Amino acid sequence: MSWSLVNNFLGGFNNAYYSNYALGLGRNQGTGAYSIGQSFGDSVSFAQGLLEIASGVITGTGGVAISSTGVGAVVGLPATAVGVGLAAHGSSLVGTSIYNFSRSAQIGEGKDFTTGQKREIIG
Repeated sequence: MSWSLVNNFLGGFNNAYYSNYALGLGRNQGTGAYSIGQSFGDSVSFAQGLLEIASGVITGTGGVAISSTGVGAVVGLPATAVGVGLAAHGSSLVGTSIYNFSRSAQIGEGKDFTTGQKREIIG
């Protein structure tokens, strides 16, 4: 396997992963290994977004529970705010990842490897 394929894959992964944080800003279009790397980057950022949503819900719920004691509001209110923010960021990350991944699937990215590149990947 050539290092150029690995480099293109990692470049696409990084582009997708970090552009999903910026709601798709800076997203580049690529072909071959680059676009496959983008699909993997979208998948990883999707999973991370789901974890952020779950963490945000748990943190926010805990904050509400602590705040209900009255004295615990000093800690509970900031925890609730952090939980809401975390869940909101996770939601935007999931939404952007789904959009970009489905857009890539519609365009058919990653299907345009040359015969030589296919042989090089297979070995």
